[in-house]
Amino acid sequence: MTLPVAARQTAFRLVDTARGSRTRPAVEEITRTLARPGDPASAELHARRLRGMLVHAATTARAFAGCSPDDLASYPVTDKNIIRERLDDYRSSAHTDGKLRRVSTSGSTGTPFASFQDPGKVARNSADTIAFARRIGYDVGAPVYYFTVWPARRGLAAVKQRLQNVTPVDVTRLDADQVAQVARRMSRAGDGANLIGYASAIEQFCVLVREQGISLPSGAVNSVLATSEAPSPGLAALVESVLRRPLSVRYSNIENGILAQRQPGASSYQLNTASYHVELLDLDTDGPAAPGEPGRIVVTDLFNRAMPFVRYDTGDVGYWHVGADGQADTSRLAGIEGRRSDLIYDADDALLSTHFVAKVMNEYVDVRQYQLVQTGQGAYTVRLNAPQDVARDERIAADFRRELGSGAQLTIEHTDEIPLLASGKRRRIISNWSPDR
Repeated sequence: MTLPVAARQTAFRLVDTARGSRTRPAVEEITRTLARPGDPASAELHARRLRGMLVHAATTARAFAGCSPDDLASYPVTDKNIIRERLDDYRSSAHTDGKLRRVSTSGSTGTPFASFQDPGKVARNSADTIAFARRIGYDVGAPVYYFTVWPARRGLAAVKQRLQNVTPVDVTRLDADQVAQVARRMSRAGDGANLIGYASAIEQFCVLVREQGISLPSGAVNSVLATSEAPSPGLAALVESVLRRPLSVRYSNIENGILAQRQPGASSYQLNTASYHVELLDLDTDGPAAPGEPGRIVVTDLFNRAMPFVRYDTGDVGYWHVGADGQADTSRLAGIEGRRSDLIYDADDALLSTHFVAKVMNEYVDVRQYQLVQTGQGAYTVRLNAPQDVARDERIAADFRRELGSGAQLTIEHTDEIPLLASGKRRRIISNWSPDR
């Protein structure tokens, strides 16, 4: 361990102690629960927290007034669209001061969404992050290469990243030059790098490393964690071949946090039952999904008291892990369905990471749903489910042209609804063009 990493870990412990040592016992409790998911003490704590949140939601949030804390099914199933329409009804009257964190996301379904978290929820998310990171072999202060969409101007966030030993890797233009630069930095570092980010970006990184004949020295990579989207079937083997490390996969969202994680070599996802209560509901009704059948992943957050997420439909579909006795193991998901993004080419036919779409649309929270369609070379249609606003639409078009090229032919269409796929999800991106066609 090099001094910078040791110094960062010491600083973290000192800060946590100064704040009352809230994080360390939470990390220990989460770790115990994950190690023994069927432990009676953990189950009792989970039940107590669930009922406490149900009481809190029913007594402080208008959306849940009249619901019975003794009957989870008496609480309505909700989703992003419902909460957006009645945001004030879902916020707790007990948390109205300014000490709340606002988080926003465009989401994989193309539905921009903003929510709020109280300090206790923020602290719990930090503890979850540490506990789940340790399960795959890295800790606070270790070097992290984060593959995601990064804003051009990060200000104070850039300082925080350096303090946390995070190297940002912008996936919107992940080309051979950037990959070579990142690989050189990893090779020179004294500690093994921990790669975290979009599954498709990690896949693209590995492909370009292999295509350029780059050989990373032994120990250059410590762990690899795919997030935000379902990995392709061959990603684990690709990571093993190129980076010589096993692949872990995390299931999470911005509005809640870490919901589940698939450990290296595992065939199922372990749910974060320390911080969430998870149901799988039938695709067409609000009844439970049968073991082995696809179901909507519905989450109750046990810690966000500022904005209770009770029976929140994430928009994703999963399957219970089924034991030899045919019974569902409600601490594990056998699989989580997710759609890999279609490929988009810019006006000059250069391949782009489709995550630039989220980068553009994340700022337009009044857009209920969106969809980008590439109809031909340099030709695109943006479909919006949103109130009519000419000025906003012009800004969206300008933002897309900055990403796609000044020669992009862009049309904006308004629609009442982006149609669902058979899986129950909406396609955020459709590509009807490839230079090879």
